[in-house]
Amino acid sequence: MESAEVLLYNQEQVLIDINKGKQAMGALKTIYQMETDKVCRNLLINDIGQIIDDVKRDLTFLIDSTQAEIYIKGDARIKLNPTELRLVFQNIISNAIKFTKKDKIPRINITVTDFHSKLKVTVPDYGIGMSEEIQSNIFE
Repeated sequence: MESAEVLLYNQEQVLIDINKGKQAMGALKTIYQMETDKVCRNLLINDIGQIIDDVKRDLTFLIDSTQAEIYIKGDARIKLNPTELRLVFQNIISNAIKFTKKDKIPRINITVTDFHSKLKVTVPDYGIGMSEEIQSNIFE
């Protein structure tokens, strides 16, 4: 390699390493928050709408870059660990965006209801779908 190519390679590798470090720090922060919540027995009454709004704010870049449309209908309050609840919604929304057909704008409809003192969340999306075999393994 010539010196200019080596320098370019090193710059790219540094950026890759920085991104990996950033991801690792984010994961550590999440684990720390979850463990802290468990230790403190931090089961709070959570406003689901507020948690979803927070997740949308966290995923602003992904939502904006894909022009995703996210609609929320209903609201409920539930006593749960807020960090774990936030992670659930973050995974649901980010996966719905990531697995949308390439030629489609992601449209995610979240319906939240209090169903006999239990939280019922319905999230149909228009993604690429999963085979029945995969569904049976996931939803056992």
